[in-house]
Amino acid sequence: GHTKPIFFGNNVEIHHIAARKGWQCSAHEHVFKFNLFYVLKGRLLVRTTKDGLDDETILSSGETTVVKPGDKHQFEALSDCEVLEVYWVELDANDIRRHTQGGRAKQRGNKR
Repeated sequence: GHTKPIFFGNNVEIHHIAARKGWQCSAHEHVFKFNLFYVLKGRLLVRTTKDGLDDETILSSGETTVVKPGDKHQFEALSDCEVLEVYWVELDANDIRRHTQGGRAKQRGNKR
């Protein structure tokens, strides 16, 4: 099988996968990326481990599944297949550590 990058943006990547029956990728996980598999043609098995539980999802043409960051996963072509693989990251609205409180600044040295 082979993977061909189609698009790279600020927070998204799209790849085209062409895989022969029996081909599989390495078992791995992503630290920040979500991973969506969309099957264009054929059948794909996606194995995941989430919170210590193993799962297997079989996808056919037109079906998708999403793997979250930190979930170990591996896919295997159950038939010759073509797949779009989409990666993205999500911004966290709580991604701030405040060290002071904002507001109106105190006036300094302006005595009238």
